[in-house]
Amino acid sequence: MFAMLAIVAGLCPSIYLFLYRRFGLLSNKSDVLLSDLFWNITFQKQ
Repeated sequence: MFAMLAIVAGLCPSIYLFLYRRFGLLSNKSDVLLSDLFWNITFQKQ
C-alpha cells in the first residue's frame, strides 16, 4: 500500500508538467523551445 502511494505521489509532478506547460520556469520560454523534442527530453531528465 505504501509503495502504491509513493508511486502516485511521484507521478503527480509529471502529470502537472504534461497538462499545464506554462508555469514557473516554463512560463518565460518561447513556443519554439517548448516544442523542441531534444530540449523536452533533457528538461524532463533533470
